[in-house]
Amino acid sequence: MLSKYGVMTTRQIAEELFKGIARTTVLRRLRYLESEEFLTRIPGLVNSENAWAMTRDGAKFVADRPPKWNYSRFNLDHDVKLTSLRLSLERLGVVHSWIPEHEIRHKVLSKHGLEYGKRMVIPDGILGCKIQGAIRSLSIELELNYKNKDRYRRMFQEYKWKSNIYGVWYFTPSPSLAKTIEKAYREAAGTAHSPKFFWSSTEEIESNSRSAKIYWGQNSKIIA
Repeated sequence: MLSKYGVMTTRQIAEELFKGIARTTVLRRLRYLESEEFLTRIPGLVNSENAWAMTRDGAKFVADRPPKWNYSRFNLDHDVKLTSLRLSLERLGVVHSWIPEHEIRHKVLSKHGLEYGKRMVIPDGILGCKIQGAIRSLSIELELNYKNKDRYRRMFQEYKWKSNIYGVWYFTPSPSLAKTIEKAYREAAGTAHSPKFFWSSTEEIESNSRSAKIYWGQNSKIIA
């Protein structure tokens, strides 16, 4: 499971893999795998909880996908919230496929090299979901804070002619942040040929995912 999601908290692992098992037992199992150097513990979350990820030795037993190697203390909360978001969308049944950021980056660097990879827009994930009877690809972005306007402009200009992407789906903690990003997107990539812009509230998903909505323009609908 860690090879699939990249990074998970103790709580997430317990809920997904060890339902009904005491937290002390879960921690004992994780610590054993850590002692055998199959897992690594990552401190630094704002709630003082630990996150976990696979080591290179652990990844040798899971050869179906490249593991996530690099973790930044500054991005750790973002990464575990992204895992939580993905789990919520999977429970809603909207995920046909999901390619995480570290797998996308691995493919780009393997094919084009480091310099090209530095210039390319790499989203938090690529979601495959059914829209109007067909499986379409959406770039997923979890945005917890507003970034520099020039950064958005450069990033969104790259989306302008991406015909293989149906839309860009932003998840933000507030509608005002989503609408500010949407405005920047339409200014930089707002053509009839550009991927569509969607957004959803992380607070809606965290509080009651079954009633959470996806918004685009003046429209909205329940995600599930």
